[in-house]
Parts: sequence; C-alpha cells; structure tokens
Amino acid sequence: MNYDFQTKWELQGLDRVMEPTDFTLGVKGALYPDRRGRHTRLKGRLETTISFVLPSVLALVPEDVRRNMANAVRNCLVSYMRLETQNAVFRVYT
Repeated sequence: MNYDFQTKWELQGLDRVMEPTDFTLGVKGALYPDRRGRHTRLKGRLETTISFVLPSVLALVPEDVRRNMANAVRNCLVSYMRLETQNAVFRVYT
C-alpha cells in the first residue's frame, strides 16, 4: 500500500535579510514497513539539504558564531520537519 503525502512550509521573515533565490531547501525521503514477528512499525528515511548565500554584512560575524547559529537553525528546522512528517503519517494511517 503506497501513500503519497506532501507538507508545505513557508519561511517568514527572510525578506530583508535574504532574497528567495539565496536559500534552497531540498528534502527526499521514503517510508517503509518494518515487520518483526507479528508487529509492524512504519519506519522512514529523510535526507535534507540546505544551501544558502550569506548576506555580505554577516562576513563581519566570526566563523564560529555563524556556524553555531547555522547549527541551531538547522536543528530547529529538522525537529519541526520531523514533527510535521510524523503528524502527516499519523493522519494518513488513522
């Protein structure tokens, strides 16, 4: 049984800092059943790529600060996407 679902996100607040062409988010994934004995669980893999061009003013910010900020944003985004994906799967299977 194959189900196709899509989730749409809108990033707000980037209009003055970054132009839309400066930010790319790519997501690919798959869901599959994991059968163990009488129990079946739904498992999945998700590959996310994020690329962006920093505004020139951020060149003044030290590298380690930029890296820590980027990691914090990435972790927040991944957590949000994981929750939204789990909710979408739950809605499909209930």
